[in-house]
Amino acid sequence: MLLRRRKTTVLIAPILLLSLVLSGCLGGNGGEKVTYFELQVGVSGSGSVSPLTGKQKYAEGTVVTLAATPTPDWEFRYWIGEVSDPYSPETELVVDGEKSVTAVFYKADESILISVQDAESLTPVPGVTILATDGSDGHVTNSRGEVVLNTRATSTIVAPFGKGTFQPQASVAEKGEIIVFSASPNEPKIPALYELAFNPVEFSNEGETHRLNPFASAKIREAMNRLFDRADIANGIFLEQVEPLLTALQPGTFDHIRMQKVIGELEEQYSYDKQAAQDGIAQGMQELGAELKDGQWHYNGEVVELILIISDWDPNRVALGDYVATELESIGFKVEKLPLGYMDANMRLNGDPRDGTWHLATNAWRAGAYNALQSHILAQYYTPLVSQSPLVQAYNPAPELLDAARSLNEDDFASVEQRDEALEKGLRLSLKDSVRIWLVAQY
Repeated sequence: MLLRRRKTTVLIAPILLLSLVLSGCLGGNGGEKVTYFELQVGVSGSGSVSPLTGKQKYAEGTVVTLAATPTPDWEFRYWIGEVSDPYSPETELVVDGEKSVTAVFYKADESILISVQDAESLTPVPGVTILATDGSDGHVTNSRGEVVLNTRATSTIVAPFGKGTFQPQASVAEKGEIIVFSASPNEPKIPALYELAFNPVEFSNEGETHRLNPFASAKIREAMNRLFDRADIANGIFLEQVEPLLTALQPGTFDHIRMQKVIGELEEQYSYDKQAAQDGIAQGMQELGAELKDGQWHYNGEVVELILIISDWDPNRVALGDYVATELESIGFKVEKLPLGYMDANMRLNGDPRDGTWHLATNAWRAGAYNALQSHILAQYYTPLVSQSPLVQAYNPAPELLDAARSLNEDDFASVEQRDEALEKGLRLSLKDSVRIWLVAQY
């Protein structure tokens, strides 16, 4: 799922439109009604415009003359909006609806100039969205294939987003730099990310003996990361075009590559170790009041039974479910494997998690579009910030994880280093929380 979120930068005036239609009678015009629309005028960089920045009301059909004047040492670069000549400092616009225009100014040592060109012909590629991690809205390349970014950040990451493949995927940029991206029509491969999703809440247990949900314990969920041999899953179940997966970052993306050192440390920390997993799970179960008798976990005198939802329309998830059940049974849990079709599985997973109709489920995700920047991932998968499903709304992440996820989702950072710190913190805390554990990525 792609979530775009942007706050407007200090240097770029807001371009959101509030349309206001006013009707009135004009004297001498037989009472004919005239419709008025608002024109929003903004500035990026340093300069002035006429009409002045802000909102102005004009009668429908009015031709407005626009003029842009740069401050000393700056130059006018182009207009954003439906103007007659986007590259002339003086141009016109017809007010035939709600409109917005922005005059973009450029200074070689203050602005960032971004260019997108065809990989073969080297011709400009217009209409490509450029994302940035400085909190600004998505920018779009003009007919010359350019975007001028005037930012308050000391450094930012810029990344093209759209159909096709871009090289590089993204780039760290500072004021005064020129960044060039090459575009090709070949679509990048987007892997399916297989996971084990947990029901992390205490069950309501209304009208019956208290039932235990081991996965209400973050300690048990975290320990589960070490119970499963991801390499064995990759080689034994998926066989080809697959790689082990520990974090929610899509392999091969800019953020995944940038976090390689951190991911390597986490892979070592959470490497497959069945005994360590069993010890951590046992400690968590004992803290919940359960006891291990004759090799099986008991609670309130009853055997602890886990309900594992297996999506039966996907052979990989069926095989994965069998593997998970076998491993859980080997450390003392009784497992009810519940194969369900797509609709039935979704109905159960999207019900009230406190009803206790399931404990864990095999699942898989595939992004609808390739995004080099994985800014939305933590908010989507570990917090209630994005999804409104009852399950996700029941998530209760640590305040530090919630803060990291929120700041990344907003992507409003004063520097690349600040964003790196938030992403590293979020990745580490997401594994401590582990409302889901990632297993493999298949292409």
